[in-house]
Amino acid sequence: GQVAGGSTNGGGRFSLSVESGNYTFNARYIGYKSVERTIEVKASTDLGEITLEADETAIDEVVVTAQLIRREADRFVVDVANSPIALGKDGEELLKSAPGVWIQDDKVSINGASGSKIYLNDREVKLEDAQLMAYLRSLRADDIQKIEVIPQSGADYDASSSGGIIKITTKRRLDSGLMGSASFQINGAKNLYNLGPSISLNYNRGKVNAYGRAWAGGNGQNYTTEEHTDYTSGTIIDAATDMEERSKWAGGNVGVVYDINDKHSVGAEFQYNYWGYGDNTDTWTEHRINELTTRTDGTYDGTQNSHMYTATANYIYKLDQMGSTLKFIGDYTNSRTPRKNNYYDTEYMFHTPDIMRDSTYRYASDSRYKLATATVALEKVMSQKVILKAGLKYTYNNNANKADYEYLKNEEWLYNDHNSYDIGYTENIGAAYLIATARLGRVSLVGGLRGEYTSFRSADNLVKQDYFDLFPNANVSYAITEDGSYSLVAQYARTISRPSFWALSPNETKISEYMIQRGNPNLKPSYSNSVSVTAVLKYKYTISLGVQIMQNAIQQTTLVDAENPELLILQTINYPTLNNYYASVNLPFQFTKWWSANFNLTAMYMGQRIYPDEPVRRNFMGVANGQMSFTLPKNFFIELDGEYMHGAQAGNTKIRDFGNLNLTLKKRMFDNKLTLALGAQNLIPMKQSITIEEPTFKRVMTASQPWQRFGAKFSISYNFNAGKQFRAKSV
Repeated sequence: GQVAGGSTNGGGRFSLSVESGNYTFNARYIGYKSVERTIEVKASTDLGEITLEADETAIDEVVVTAQLIRREADRFVVDVANSPIALGKDGEELLKSAPGVWIQDDKVSINGASGSKIYLNDREVKLEDAQLMAYLRSLRADDIQKIEVIPQSGADYDASSSGGIIKITTKRRLDSGLMGSASFQINGAKNLYNLGPSISLNYNRGKVNAYGRAWAGGNGQNYTTEEHTDYTSGTIIDAATDMEERSKWAGGNVGVVYDINDKHSVGAEFQYNYWGYGDNTDTWTEHRINELTTRTDGTYDGTQNSHMYTATANYIYKLDQMGSTLKFIGDYTNSRTPRKNNYYDTEYMFHTPDIMRDSTYRYASDSRYKLATATVALEKVMSQKVILKAGLKYTYNNNANKADYEYLKNEEWLYNDHNSYDIGYTENIGAAYLIATARLGRVSLVGGLRGEYTSFRSADNLVKQDYFDLFPNANVSYAITEDGSYSLVAQYARTISRPSFWALSPNETKISEYMIQRGNPNLKPSYSNSVSVTAVLKYKYTISLGVQIMQNAIQQTTLVDAENPELLILQTINYPTLNNYYASVNLPFQFTKWWSANFNLTAMYMGQRIYPDEPVRRNFMGVANGQMSFTLPKNFFIELDGEYMHGAQAGNTKIRDFGNLNLTLKKRMFDNKLTLALGAQNLIPMKQSITIEEPTFKRVMTASQPWQRFGAKFSISYNFNAGKQFRAKSV
């Protein structure tokens, strides 16, 4: 029988461990003649160089078939490479096809859990929601090898990864040559356009691997939001808002990895991101009580520019030929976001010419943050069955935020002390973790424990928090059948959600005369315990059942102002209780050689207690999405995709059912290097209806958004290369 085995590394080296004695040694590789010899193993035996000769009679052609989505021990893996469904798509579109992934209002979540993080080549992408979506749209399917969805993160990830991890891995590159891709896409509907070019390059020569990406884009849109509010006291408010938004973005990264020798390598990467934003809003509000009507007209405009710089360096030491490594990683991010807003309001009574109020005011804010991390990570492969991981990480997070409000009186700008602020905070987090992995026949076990100490100080020293927490996680998988085609996976994880700066900042943004958005400096961290069980059928069909129990859940909610009951405040608060029970199904199909499909269905039963002295509010919601791809002659492809959401609710805000349906024609040319895509979006246009309801009021808003209207999309991408294949390295 076999007593030892394995595979070589990229340089063809290998190491096997057996007791002294006589053995038969065999080396084989597809398309080559096997080598077999009798060897005598002593204390240390060097087999020398082994050469395999090509076996041209062994095979004429190799056809590899693999399902688009498969389940591994703790994650779903979406194999993007060579998938007809992935042709011509960007990163955002690919994520929408991944099991359990939701994208709504520029927020990414897994099975409805907030706080999901995205990693590109094992590095976290540190961008705000809208900027993150622009970055994902700059990624092309031609550059992506696979997407991994990890619903419950392990101890080697930050404990703040409460919403799970999404890992994006780029494709293989070339040896001693240049490879890259260039693309351009544009889509639009009435009063909306989006465009974005991007290019990626990878170059290798000897011990040096250099790579880089550059992207840019912009969009413009306007939409109308109509509101109607009916207070139980008899007061009626009608309002309408016309908003025009413009944004532009650009960025790039460049990195170099140098292999000192077979065991040591160093690397460095630098990245820059720019985000520019501007909006113009015209709004009117009519306030009626009995027969008295007051009308308010307002015009608001604002601009924002964000600059982010990120630098990373690493050193990797390969401890042995079994895959053990020691890594040192340093990362630093610096960001600055200045913003300006101007407001003009006029209020008057109907049937009278007198103006009751005429005001002009403005504010300028400046937000800065610095984020630095230092990590040491050890992975020791004890045997083919046992792996140990351990690590230390230090995180420094510093925020500084200032806003100056002014109002115009008698043609003179006067400072508003009440609304102006100058705040900030410093956070230090120290972490240590240990993970053990064991494969025992049909059973695989993964257990981890992470400890984090957090020290938080506000700039004025009025808020001080020091706390230590433990975050265990466990993963058990059992192969029901010997070949593992049917299996069960059980997972548990405890995580933390720390409030973001934008949720903590007391900054106010005016939406209308009767609604504002405001931060909450008193937010507390949220803790969650997540448990799930997944059944895997025939390697690919999956059914998952899970529950996430949260304490002090951080959620955005609409509140009534204590001083003015007619003013609604959109604010993030801590819920005493938030429990999510969910069931998720992933069904990939290959009906015929030319017809493939993938369907994701998720149902969730939510229990929310918004205020401590009220009962739990319960509701059901469901999400479904699917894609079908038809391979036609002459390298043509037709794709039909869509999604539908039912019963979406957050706190006291409900969203009426909505969805979309898209049709795309694709063509590959020039030896599959050029891909053209032309599509129609939102074949069934829908309006969005939002209801905010409490015992004292009910507000219904019907929004006609450009991205919900019928539109068209065109994209073109080209891949170029010169050289031999190898797997590129990145920092």
